[in-house]
Amino acid sequence: MPLSNAVDPSQTWAVRPQSESLTSPPPLPDLQFRPNGSSNGRSPSYGSLEYSSGDTGDESDTPRPRRVQKSNAQSGESRLAYKPSFSKATFQWMRGELLGQGSYGRVYLALNATTGEIMAVKQVEFPKTASDRIKSHHLDVMKALKFESDTLKDLDHPNIVQYLGFEESEDFLSIFLEYVPGGTISELLRQHGRFREEVTTSFLHQILQGLDYLHSRNILHRDLKADNILVEELGVCKISDFGISKKADDLYRGGRAYTMMKGTVYWMAPEVLSPDGQGYDAKVDIWSLGCVAVEMWTGSRPWSGFLAAPVMMKLFQEKLAPPIPSDTSLSPLANDFRENCFHT
Repeated sequence: MPLSNAVDPSQTWAVRPQSESLTSPPPLPDLQFRPNGSSNGRSPSYGSLEYSSGDTGDESDTPRPRRVQKSNAQSGESRLAYKPSFSKATFQWMRGELLGQGSYGRVYLALNATTGEIMAVKQVEFPKTASDRIKSHHLDVMKALKFESDTLKDLDHPNIVQYLGFEESEDFLSIFLEYVPGGTISELLRQHGRFREEVTTSFLHQILQGLDYLHSRNILHRDLKADNILVEELGVCKISDFGISKKADDLYRGGRAYTMMKGTVYWMAPEVLSPDGQGYDAKVDIWSLGCVAVEMWTGSRPWSGFLAAPVMMKLFQEKLAPPIPSDTSLSPLANDFRENCFHT
């Protein structure tokens, strides 16, 4: 296959990580990882490629892709003609096997043909024809991918998924990220069940390190959950999916300038739902971290068994934290951590 920056969608390059025999290190006594790919035979997640209208990153005037609408008499739909920037990655690369997909994009393995490094590439294809509703959602996903690239390119921390590059071709938007073969915390929970406290403590410590770094750079993640925490095969956690994150100034100086409802309901802090216009700050990420802890302690998502609407009412009216099931016993240290995360 010829090497080029532009990807030929019809060509794929299959790669498998080199086989290793790995068992869990001392901090992770309950987990063993499969050597070839994710820990449960599923592909690691690199964030959502589906966003609800409005859940697309920065609320500022991040430009949408330019488009010209032309009538399509035969289909009755609008045809979109895009003028992408044609920005190239700084390296030649080859696209590999499919890792996962959503309604508007896909995640592939990729090879940096300059260095031989294995990467993940998230791609969204420019729409050619779409109804107004689909067009709006598709553009939201493209906007989120661009915003994620702009956010990640300036970050460098062992507990944040590493940004490797961005490319905009005639057909695709592509963001290149480090490949993390261990899967997500959510996938590990589905395979192994609830974690022992030693594992949860190790993971929470690492996620807190990543959050502290983000907040020190005035970035709110706003969608922290087990699905968005990647885990390397040796147990290193990496925060991913920055499509609805928010850059701001003076995050810890009393500023509460964020008033749009962002995130996923079951991991959402009460102040995100507040209609009083006071907004919210970095504490919303700490609340979400508490929800991730609940996932690891219980083996289920927070508010398990509840529908979204009743959860929103409990958050809005009573500011309640997700309950701990009766069959789950927390140590005093874990319970203290929980109370600190959900303090309002």
